[in-house]
Amino acid sequence: AQTPVKPVWGLDPARYGQCLTALAKRHGNHLKEPVKTWGQVGLMQTVGRVVQEYENTPYEERPYEIIVDVCGLGAGVVDRLEELGLPVVGINAGEAPPRTEAGRLQRMRDWLWWMGREWFLSNGVCLPDDSFLVAELTDVHYSLTSTGKIVVESKKEMLDRGVPSPDRADAFLLTFAGSVVTSDAWEAQKVTRKKRRAGGF
Repeated sequence: AQTPVKPVWGLDPARYGQCLTALAKRHGNHLKEPVKTWGQVGLMQTVGRVVQEYENTPYEERPYEIIVDVCGLGAGVVDRLEELGLPVVGINAGEAPPRTEAGRLQRMRDWLWWMGREWFLSNGVCLPDDSFLVAELTDVHYSLTSTGKIVVESKKEMLDRGVPSPDRADAFLLTFAGSVVTSDAWEAQKVTRKKRRAGGF
């Protein structure tokens, strides 16, 4: 029998500044609702909002994993959500992609965007009415390195051409990480976090 698809949430944290914190909820080929965003709040307020969202979600619809980008501000959010017992997983979008994709994609972030692309090319995709998300997903460029690897435009490059940070898109694309991420860097990060929780260092 085929393993049932479980809900996954993606969280891209921000703090004070122009970027927004974004929370996306995906269940298989269905994005459950428009991506939620908020700004100008501290990280613990973000934790509180995620906990509230989790507790207000019916048990059978709660996420199997909440994927958070630990690059920058996300590590503190992951630590606190983990402490509170939520099923949180931290990834670093700037690290290497899964081992099976290392030959064609430069970084984890590139792989996430490419997974999103393939999701849209699949059958039966269902999106809510979220024009902001659609605009962000369709306004990013990509290029090829001299070795033929795919590199998705960085946030800085987007800002340089007058395009705002794709916060909603990043949260949505984080939902494609989770248990399937098997890069060496991610495996090493999991070991490090386990040791830290155990008081190893």
